[in-house]
Amino acid sequence: MKRFLSLIVLTLTVLISSAQSDQFPTVTPTDMSIAIPIGHRGQRIYAAGEGTLLCDSLMFYQIHGAVKEQAADWSIRTSGGTLNASETNTAPALLCRVLKAYQTMNFTALANCYDSQGAAELNTLLKIDSIKIKFLMAMANISHFELQVMYNTPSATYLFVKICYHDNTQSLALFLAQQTEQGWKLISGEDKSDLGYNLLVYLTNHQAYNLISSNDIDNDGIPNGNDPCPCSPSHCE
Repeated sequence: MKRFLSLIVLTLTVLISSAQSDQFPTVTPTDMSIAIPIGHRGQRIYAAGEGTLLCDSLMFYQIHGAVKEQAADWSIRTSGGTLNASETNTAPALLCRVLKAYQTMNFTALANCYDSQGAAELNTLLKIDSIKIKFLMAMANISHFELQVMYNTPSATYLFVKICYHDNTQSLALFLAQQTEQGWKLISGEDKSDLGYNLLVYLTNHQAYNLISSNDIDNDGIPNGNDPCPCSPSHCE
């Protein structure tokens, strides 16, 4: 009987430690600005729209969000941590639950990460064998996520995530999420904003911390909106 009880205690200990093994960042959105380098004239692949073009070299945006700093650890993992994503109601915790569904190739759990419309669309796609097979192959190779940029709009929270694979390759994904009565859920939708497009282009090849996150790009004490030369004098000659 004593040995049997010991096994029960051991099993409970393993289950408890497993439940607290998630890792994800705490991100606090604030009002901030970002400026995306857009390249030289004739070589640009960036979209213009709601952003402000500064010095013919930067697309400037005001957002309510957060950008990963160079020293920050915004990795999202399902092992090695001390948190429980299933008991945490934040957008990064939602991404951790998505990651767990990917790694276990559990489509039911993945559908539960979406709102009702998104879950229905996912289940419809998974009825196509060719899509399901490609999905399974990609899911099996995922190591962890790294959150890069997060910002809020009236319709959704935008989450730009690097998907890191076991073969040391990466891809960039955009997740749209929303706070619902059931907690944070992924939503389906088409992003038609130039900011979303420009960030996808930029973050595919560059690090998030290289985005200029300042209301005074050249640090001359004059806010960009009132500065006739907000980059540097050399751009205005």
